[in-house]
Amino acid sequence: MRKSLNTALAALATLFLASCAVPDEHSPVIIQGAQSPPHRPAVPKPATPSSTKLTVYFVGNDSALVAVDRSDSYPGLNNAIGELLAGPTSAEVSGGLTSAVPVGTKLVYSSISGSTAHLDFSDSLASISGHEQLLAFAQIVVTSASIPGVSLVEISVAGEPVNAPKPDGTLAQGPVSAADYSSLLRR
Repeated sequence: MRKSLNTALAALATLFLASCAVPDEHSPVIIQGAQSPPHRPAVPKPATPSSTKLTVYFVGNDSALVAVDRSDSYPGLNNAIGELLAGPTSAEVSGGLTSAVPVGTKLVYSSISGSTAHLDFSDSLASISGHEQLLAFAQIVVTSASIPGVSLVEISVAGEPVNAPKPDGTLAQGPVSAADYSSLLRR
């Protein structure tokens, strides 16, 4: 009796499930009273970065700053300073370019507040003085100011603010701009 009860329940379940099935249609069926969902515009995909030029400044054999364009997928302050700290390529060195920024100088911290870039470098930046220091600071400031939105640059070394040397022999009391170093640009 138990076996026939199980068979009967299975047959009843099969019959119930078969009656709930959606009929096989060969073409779309319009359901009366149904509304289509509201039209939503396509959500744009985030823009993929495209190659953009960064401008980095190195020192020519005439001690003038020379603009060099570099291609970068993610342009920005950190990448521009990274390119500067990497120094000129071998082809650029063959063309007479150098860098006054000491080899091994590291960017410890950077931020942009308003139009002012705040840059903190390792203490190797403090290992130079005189004209080399002026050129190194000029390279950093003019390269930073080539980034859209940056017009002033404040430099610190090992967390301590530094008064940047200017071409007129004075020390800046606060942020400096590319205009402060315009006399050092190659014309």
